[in-house]
Amino acid sequence: MACQLSRSRIDKVCFLTKDPANQDQTFTERTSMSKHSSETEGRNQVTITYCPGCGWLIRSAWMAQEILTTFREEVDGLTLRPSRDESGVFRVEANGELVWCRNRDGGFPEIKALKQAIRDCLAPHRNLGHFDL
Repeated sequence: MACQLSRSRIDKVCFLTKDPANQDQTFTERTSMSKHSSETEGRNQVTITYCPGCGWLIRSAWMAQEILTTFREEVDGLTLRPSRDESGVFRVEANGELVWCRNRDGGFPEIKALKQAIRDCLAPHRNLGHFDL
């Protein structure tokens, strides 16, 4: 099973709005063909996609915490995304670039290797201190 990203995925966004005339709440749906929404463009985003059936939420949350702690100035947002389409998935993307794939890279990353891969994508000139030794 190869790791591939869909570049033309359509995302639907639902907005909860309140009609002041009748006080009813209504949902409006907007469809976007862009990869990133306008509010995340130009910002550093990390996404961890994991298999909930395999019980990898805790591992993903721990890695998310490590990434957010290390890159507190560089990362503007991090998403934990359970995979609904395929089992056994563990992928990490930084700004849409696949930096780690469990199937492609032969297992889970050591945190040092993952931080270096994210650094290389988001802030290539940044020193990771003892992780770069």
